[in-house]
Amino acid sequence: PGPVAASANGRLGRDTLDHRHDGIYVFFLPGRHHEQPGQASALGRRPRYHQQVGHGADDGHDAFRRTHAFLPDGRWRGLAATLAQAIAKTGLPAILKTRRLGYDGKGQARLKDQHDAPEALAAMQGADAILEGFVDFDREISVIAARGADDRIACFEPGENVHKNGILHTTRVPAAISPEVRERAFGIAGTILAALDYVGVIGVELFAKGDRLIVNEIAPRVHNSGHWSEAGAVIDQFEQHIRAVAGWPLVDPVRHSDVEMTNLIGDDVDQVPGIAGETGAKLHLYGKAETRAGRKMGHVTRILGPATDR
Repeated sequence: PGPVAASANGRLGRDTLDHRHDGIYVFFLPGRHHEQPGQASALGRRPRYHQQVGHGADDGHDAFRRTHAFLPDGRWRGLAATLAQAIAKTGLPAILKTRRLGYDGKGQARLKDQHDAPEALAAMQGADAILEGFVDFDREISVIAARGADDRIACFEPGENVHKNGILHTTRVPAAISPEVRERAFGIAGTILAALDYVGVIGVELFAKGDRLIVNEIAPRVHNSGHWSEAGAVIDQFEQHIRAVAGWPLVDPVRHSDVEMTNLIGDDVDQVPGIAGETGAKLHLYGKAETRAGRKMGHVTRILGPATDR
């Protein structure tokens, strides 16, 4: 079996709060089909952007070494040669996921107990993997942030995320957090952007427990949880990203409305005729020809009213 990586930063449902593992513990070791960092494709034009595109798609890349010391509960722990060793560090239940290109529950396997380990590891097909233990949290929030070629950083208001079946279901803005937590979330996103010398838009997911924040993951791109910006802010994440990589000045992403973005997943797309007639609903369809269970077909952002603090 291929080696695995482990980190205690997985999602924890409220029905399993008795399983608690604090902090972020990361254990990396290549699997049978290990890829070197330099093998990532250059997908952007600005060097400081495309050098990180491959890195962020790689959950176990060295980028975490460059950022962990500055982030809440980031503690580098070394390597785990076997899944059993990783489980000993994270505990169970846990989630095993491929190191590269996993999203929306794809490339993941849940381990409820030791009996699930062989099948979960086989599902990785020898690729590098990460084992994520569960942490206790009140809510997941995300910050969409941008860094320009002039090093200026601009952050969108944090959104509060709800997942169903491992897929983002809704993002509501503003998140139910204090102004102090909001400012610390902004600071964390800025730290990551600066540490990676990154130019462009990035999504940073965080777990909030009281006034405490734990980084869950980063996405070096426009992010699903930032789609609300199309209807709720003076600039959306897509234009902000293009401005950054094209060398244009960033715009202060002032939020003018309280909003909730809902993903249309699978058969949810059948709701489109009704949504199309809603006042205050901005519909965005992706033009996918085939509807499948678990497939994102589009999203709708509903304006809830003028911008408020909570």
